[in-house]
Amino acid sequence: MTASGTLPLRVPELGPALGRLILPSGAPVSSPPAPLTHLASIRLELVTALFERGGAARDELERGNVAGAVQRLAPEGWRQLWDAAAARAAAVVRTRIDAELARAAGRSGFPLRRLQRLAVTDLEAESIEIRLVACAAPLVGALEELARARTTGGWPETLVRAAQALEVSWLELESVAGAEEAAWRPEAARIAAWRRARWPRWVVAGSVFAVALYAGLVLGGYLPVPQTLRPAAQWWWDQVVL
Repeated sequence: MTASGTLPLRVPELGPALGRLILPSGAPVSSPPAPLTHLASIRLELVTALFERGGAARDELERGNVAGAVQRLAPEGWRQLWDAAAARAAAVVRTRIDAELARAAGRSGFPLRRLQRLAVTDLEAESIEIRLVACAAPLVGALEELARARTTGGWPETLVRAAQALEVSWLELESVAGAEEAAWRPEAARIAAWRRARWPRWVVAGSVFAVALYAGLVLGGYLPVPQTLRPAAQWWWDQVVL
């Protein structure tokens, strides 16, 4: 092996640098923000995949394959993990928004067809995903440093900084995800407050009352019987007159 300044002599433990990302779902934190429980499975799968890559890199080093170790934790791999996790988080956000609109509609009796038109569209879902993916800005900066460390040295230290940046990026993603859901709550409140218009019922009730009143006046002899209704009127009189 060559000089230690240009070779990754070790793969550091990334867990401590990942901070809150390794917490179990719902675990308390000493200060906010606490990781979102509904994104916990995605977060933990992201961390697990990163740990697996770290373990594979250590195996490569034990075999003396420095290039293989570097490749296992290359910046491209980190970005792939991030983009996949962000896409899954965006799908969860879309599902939660649609579910909240559906619950609001269930409370108010909002028409299903109108609800379907108000649900998150594919274009809106794509925009949500783009905004979540963009939360990787801190990670991207750290990965650029990691890429340079392949030739300039300090690879273990840049790995730690990349893990720290991943935590910052993920917490930002969760903040943006929460804001995306919050942006739809006024729409959900409007759906929940919706009430079916009463005038059609009043029109129907008034029409029925008018017809009943007219029939009563005709059958009671107060109004002349139209020629078309005379058979029906005669039948009625035959039934009620002793």
